[in-house]
Amino acid sequence: MSSNNGTPQAYDVDYHELCLMIVKAKGIHEGYWRLNFGFLFSASDLALGNTPVRPSVIAQLSAVGITRVAQPPNPDPMIVDAALENSSSGIITSVLDMPRKI
Repeated sequence: MSSNNGTPQAYDVDYHELCLMIVKAKGIHEGYWRLNFGFLFSASDLALGNTPVRPSVIAQLSAVGITRVAQPPNPDPMIVDAALENSSSGIITSVLDMPRKI
């Protein structure tokens, strides 16, 4: 979404980019880190629109974080190799592209 002057009003990131953003924000420079989500669930009787009351589930996103994991056997878009993608050597080995306009 852009305003009339072309300035983006929203950005979209994929799972890998989000994981890398957290790794960089926390200053992590080694290990493999997996993006994870925490959810809270509840049940209730709800009526949506003109439907009758029915048993329902409510899911709430309660947290987004990262967890250190062993080296994955296969590429996984939710895992970042901090040593490769957030090197502390000062040599840039990977750079996030500018966030995409949506």
